[in-house]
Amino acid sequence: MLKRRLVLLIVLLLIVPLALVACGGDDDDDNGDDGSGDSGGAAATYTEIDTLAAYQQFGQSADAVLIDVRHPQNPNEFATLPADDRAVLIEWDDADGRFVGDTSLLPNEKDTPVYVICNSGNRSERAAAVLVNMGYTTVFSVDGGMQVWSNIQSAPQ
Repeated sequence: MLKRRLVLLIVLLLIVPLALVACGGDDDDDNGDDGSGDSGGAAATYTEIDTLAAYQQFGQSADAVLIDVRHPQNPNEFATLPADDRAVLIEWDDADGRFVGDTSLLPNEKDTPVYVICNSGNRSERAAAVLVNMGYTTVFSVDGGMQVWSNIQSAPQ
């Protein structure tokens, strides 16, 4: 009898964590859509773009906006925004998954090309997904971030 209870306890201890992991998923929205990828429908998404392409496209588009979502007080995030009034800092809070900076700096027109950049490309993906959920239709997450952007910006032309 004791052996049977012990076996049952061991089985439960193995099954319960597996069930929790299988049902847990990730920490995205309830629908599992983070704004990227193909959901099979006509849902809006953001586009991941490499830093060089973003740098070139931003420079060629008069109405594009570059949104820097870095934490301004972080000394490791050394690169500066381009000297362009279309480039703005709107800080992103990873813990809350929201903008904590001045969102009035976001473009009024939802079809404005928006390039979202951070230090390396991680925060920009999450911020880009939120922008898509806010109704922006042309959103790019800059893969490589300001680390690469500053190298391109300072390279001889």
